[in-house]
Amino acid sequence: MIFSKLAKGALAFAALALVAGLGTTSPASAKLKWTCTHFVPKTSGFWKYTTFPWESRLKEITNGEVESACKPVGVIAPGFKGFDAVMEGLADAHHTTTLYIVNKHPANGFFANHPGGIAAEGFFLWYYLKGGGQDLLASFHRETLGLQSWGQGYAAQELWMSHTPVSKLSDLKGKKFRTVGVWANIVNDYFGGNATATPGSEIYVMLERKALDIAEWSGPSENLNKGLFGIAKYVVAPGYHWPGGLLHYSVKKEVWDGMPKSLQAKVMTASKLANFDSYIQWHWADLDAMQKIVKKDNVWTFLDQKTLDAISQATKDWAYEKATEMSKKGDHWMKNVADSYYAFFKKWNEGAVWKTPLIAGRFK
Repeated sequence: MIFSKLAKGALAFAALALVAGLGTTSPASAKLKWTCTHFVPKTSGFWKYTTFPWESRLKEITNGEVESACKPVGVIAPGFKGFDAVMEGLADAHHTTTLYIVNKHPANGFFANHPGGIAAEGFFLWYYLKGGGQDLLASFHRETLGLQSWGQGYAAQELWMSHTPVSKLSDLKGKKFRTVGVWANIVNDYFGGNATATPGSEIYVMLERKALDIAEWSGPSENLNKGLFGIAKYVVAPGYHWPGGLLHYSVKKEVWDGMPKSLQAKVMTASKLANFDSYIQWHWADLDAMQKIVKKDNVWTFLDQKTLDAISQATKDWAYEKATEMSKKGDHWMKNVADSYYAFFKKWNEGAVWKTPLIAGRFK
């Protein structure tokens, strides 16, 4: 597998370098083994390129003191219920996305990455910035959910699979669009669409039967794996609702607080290494998949800069409307996270002009 090749190569050296600063650990007599619920089956790229490297790195870096044992979707909980499963004690942990709990609090959308937001390269910089996404997520979830959460596993930029061509925002009006999280709100409130939160296991059937007009699920390799190129004629790029970002892993804060600081540090080292593994594996898989996809008969349509700008602006406007609403109620999390995210986004747009251009929308 891809991961096994990586482990034997340059990343193995990186792992040793990072662990060296943490000291060594003797195998513990009493191991922590977190039973984990997932939102996909093991055949999905969301498992192969996020969960597999995470569980491998965790066992490696902690010398087996901490292990994660994820179960496929439906074994413990439905795909949208990972956070609830941990909070209710049905699972020790989950591997899912904060996009599925935007209804609990809108700030959750930022920690996956915001629609029309920072390109994945820049998002990682914001996430690992001191006081940035990782620190905010930890504090936010400890206070609001009683969980210790962190970003776990890169998820690639996505595509839209559609029965009709889409090149401008007016093309979304009245369309049944499978999506979740913040983008569902934007589609409905700003662009006149009809967002539908279809579970991943039902997307193929719903799209095939034309119960959906448009669907977002993942990028080239995962959509190919799911058979979506065979049932939707049009491919819409870029999937600007998801510029690429992170999935998430959580345990109860009491479990985390009961671990020695040295062990917590090793878990976070494993997390960071696995995120890098995940980032390059997804890109390799998507590039390989594109070699097959370009030979298919699908018609590609592309969103222009004006459309990208409109999406970025609408999403920022939505975020600060929510921030104002919640601040009036004494909840300042949405504003604090939005301020951090958009300050870095502005810095990225203005300060990365010397880099090879990455697709990005502009906002005021």
